[in-house]
Amino acid sequence: MGKWLYDRPWIWIVVLLVFLVASGGVVLVIAEMNRPEVIKETAQAVGLMATTGRLGRLG
Repeated sequence: MGKWLYDRPWIWIVVLLVFLVASGGVVLVIAEMNRPEVIKETAQAVGLMATTGRLGRLG
């Protein structure tokens, strides 16, 4: 079998490409599972932050 793989080097390229695609898929699945939730702030909470100065300097 070693000679068979040695005589067909394109198989290693296919194996590498399959590995890279699978790795990318794993990264996408992990990133999707760890996606943070976006919480919309209410207008009242935004107003309170603006009056207390938690938003930083605007000008």
